[in-house]
Amino acid sequence: MSFAPVAGTEWSFIMTVPTEVFSQRFAPFIAMTVGMLGAMVAVISIMLAVIYRFMRQSIQARAEAVARTEFLSNMSHEIRTPLNGIIGLNHLMERHVDDATAMRDYVNRLGKAALYLLSLVNNILDMSKLQAGKVDLTSEPFDVNALVDNVCEMQRGPMADRGIRFELSRTVEHPWLRGDEVRLSQVLMNILSNAVKFTPEGGRITMKVHEAVYASGNEAVLTVSIADTGCGMTKEFAEHVFDAFTQERNRNSDSQKGTGLGMSISYLLMTQMGGSITVDGEGTVIVTDQCLLSPGRTASAVLAEEADEDTIWPAYAKKFQPWSEELRAYMDEHLKAYLGVEKVIWVREGIDPEETNGHIDDVATFIAPGVVAVIWTDDPDYPFYRQCHEAYDTLAAATDAQGRQLKVYKLPMPVEPLYMDQASCDSIDTEEYAEPRVADEPLIASYMNYLVTNGGVIVPQYGDENDALAVQTLQEIYDEVWGAGAYKCVGVQSEQVVFGGGNIHCITQQEPTA
Repeated sequence: MSFAPVAGTEWSFIMTVPTEVFSQRFAPFIAMTVGMLGAMVAVISIMLAVIYRFMRQSIQARAEAVARTEFLSNMSHEIRTPLNGIIGLNHLMERHVDDATAMRDYVNRLGKAALYLLSLVNNILDMSKLQAGKVDLTSEPFDVNALVDNVCEMQRGPMADRGIRFELSRTVEHPWLRGDEVRLSQVLMNILSNAVKFTPEGGRITMKVHEAVYASGNEAVLTVSIADTGCGMTKEFAEHVFDAFTQERNRNSDSQKGTGLGMSISYLLMTQMGGSITVDGEGTVIVTDQCLLSPGRTASAVLAEEADEDTIWPAYAKKFQPWSEELRAYMDEHLKAYLGVEKVIWVREGIDPEETNGHIDDVATFIAPGVVAVIWTDDPDYPFYRQCHEAYDTLAAATDAQGRQLKVYKLPMPVEPLYMDQASCDSIDTEEYAEPRVADEPLIASYMNYLVTNGGVIVPQYGDENDALAVQTLQEIYDEVWGAGAYKCVGVQSEQVVFGGGNIHCITQQEPTA
């Protein structure tokens, strides 16, 4: 509808047009306009996607270019240093050719410079072969004690020159192993030389070599831990310490040049040899009294000489009383030696006294150095209310091996405790000495018993009201501690695993690379 005044009168002319006419007349225009806008949005979206991809590739290319430039710069420095030494020594040898004492010293130093130069070249070749999967490993018997002695001896000179105190301890009852002696020596040399390089004058380096024999008696695990009082590394760098051409730059390490290949080569070699290598440096472990001080988990320490015919336990000479402070001190000492840690934090109880003697993985876990999560409920009638609160109080008041007050997060328990039913009991195949399943007994349904993988966290789920909350809580914790996107938390139904005994963490072994 529209209107207009009539000239010379007070009248106005009014005209109305049916909406159908308007719609019919302008519908094509509207449709065309909408179509054009849609096409423009699509084109703009495609352009933005192309630009984003180009920028990402450009940023990646620039990062790779920077890495290559830095690598070439470092390599030039590393190669130039021994070459300048060789050239200088050559001039000195020409000037003192008749001085036998001086010549012996020059020849010795010349040999060391040449060996260092050769090691640089070998690193480049090794890295190339390892990345291509073309490194041939040998499997021959060798004496691990002799290997360790040789590696340490080659570093004693540099350590003595800087006044570094070196401590070596080992518990190896079966020194003869089968594997690649040369490559294992290379790995240990890389790590120990790094420790020497970044330990200040007057500092300390400790090396622990420990053998753990499997229950079968046919296999053993050899663990070598090396710790130093150097500048350490940031959490951010620790995530990339095994990447090629990476070196941390700070005021403590700027004076130390290198190729950034040693740790990457060591990681690839250990992986191909069937082992593993990790960087921790925090030195703290959390355990429960209930697990390690009870006779069910420390049989060799507390059982009497006479075997109990009603059990599967063999006879051992009795050393300690269960639950005693003497046993705690014994376990504390052996945990430190076995795991290479500096401090043990004792939590009183777990939540499964019958089957596992209260494993810690149902109660608490480290999220990151100095950061832990603990199970929690506000319901005083909950079966594990007391254990949750006691564990939280213990950890909230504790400090780690570095002297840091622990930061403690709460992870909720399921709203409804999980109970065994008779049908589930009947469906389980049990071994002769396994604990029988009893209907209506509470099961160990803890969200804490999760698995950490590279970039992921797999969380138990029980069909409970708190299932989603547990995943969300863990996601928020990992995002806050490690940065958004570093880990993705997902839930997996695990009732059947719990019915059989254990949970996701119990039946797996996590080995993240970082």
